[in-house]
Amino acid sequence: MINKYLFGIVLAVFASLVWAEGPAPGSQAPDFRGFTVEDNFYVLSKNTDKPKVINFFWVECKPCREEMPELAKLEKQYPQISFIAVHTIPKAAKDVSDEQVLQFVNTLSAHPATVVISGVPLLEKFNIKAFPYTLVLDANNKVIGGVSGYNPSQGMKKLTDLLNKLPRK
Repeated sequence: MINKYLFGIVLAVFASLVWAEGPAPGSQAPDFRGFTVEDNFYVLSKNTDKPKVINFFWVECKPCREEMPELAKLEKQYPQISFIAVHTIPKAAKDVSDEQVLQFVNTLSAHPATVVISGVPLLEKFNIKAFPYTLVLDANNKVIGGVSGYNPSQGMKKLTDLLNKLPRK
């Protein structure tokens, strides 16, 4: 018969593995590429000049719409950090055209300066389970941490806590 204490530990470890989201802190972020809404080619691995905040969004995500202006405010407060919003789609969703993404972005009161449209679903690659998902990387694209979802009452507190963990130069 299995010890109840041992069973509890095994269950907790299994649950943490199943429910963990995003790349592990300290790991190298997966690479991705796409085109910005200004039609410039963007490759994450080629951008190692500054720490980054990468926000994954989807045009049909209501919390994403609320979060984008908050990210734009943070971008102004942290000019030493690159803020990149990346549009990706859930696996089961229908394709979204570049024009639909551009229309979504243009209806926002503000958004990060760099918006990348990825033609590849990145959710599996980054182990993202829900939108929005925001990832904080150091200048070498090592993961500092991630924030899943958006809570209007707490605003950007979790994200600013991660930003404050970035190494200072």
